[in-house]
Amino acid sequence: MSLVEKLGHTSLVHGIDLDVKAVEAAEKRRATHFLKDCVRFKCTDIFDHEPDEPYDAIILFNSLSYFPKPEAVLGHLVNFVSPNGVVYVKDSDLGSDFFWPVDMELYHQLMSKISNASSNGHNGSYDPFFARKIPALLRHAGFSDIGLTSQSFSFSFPVDDKQRTYIAENGKMIADYALRTGDVEGANSWSLQFDSNSPNSVFEDPNFLYSMTEFIFQARMPANS
Repeated sequence: MSLVEKLGHTSLVHGIDLDVKAVEAAEKRRATHFLKDCVRFKCTDIFDHEPDEPYDAIILFNSLSYFPKPEAVLGHLVNFVSPNGVVYVKDSDLGSDFFWPVDMELYHQLMSKISNASSNGHNGSYDPFFARKIPALLRHAGFSDIGLTSQSFSFSFPVDDKQRTYIAENGKMIADYALRTGDVEGANSWSLQFDSNSPNSVFEDPNFLYSMTEFIFQARMPANS
């Protein structure tokens, strides 16, 4: 709903999701919003969706990386972009997360294994190194005017319980993917660094720093397309 608030009452925003509960929750928020008539939600598969007219903008925030074939999604959506329309794709990349202090030798060991496993084809529902692949996917779909902005979220000592949970979950992602490569010992050693009950928890170190980055790509179709 924050998007339609920025665009105003002359806009029309369509939200699409395959999750019934997510759409139901969105509909509840829409029902009491003063710009409810400017928003439409639809529960459907993206490949089954065909709008009545082209979109001025298509926004894929933290979603494209969950599709088994993201190139097919872009190939489908490109048909619904107006001549001057823009596609925005926001996602993250596990390689951009910065933790300090941590066992850097262990970090590089785990990230090397995870990266190699990802390059050979990721078997899960999420690609942890997706952001770095977005420019090539956009070009393959036919976009040539590609721009990039980024936003970072950073924390330093001391961090409260809510921040610890957030950071620990992001750290756990590395351990989870390391387990998939078979490195149980490495994954456990990495996880212990973010255990608040451990005497060696990084959260207790006065030098503690954490930062993560989200990448936002914007792209247009070539003028002569």
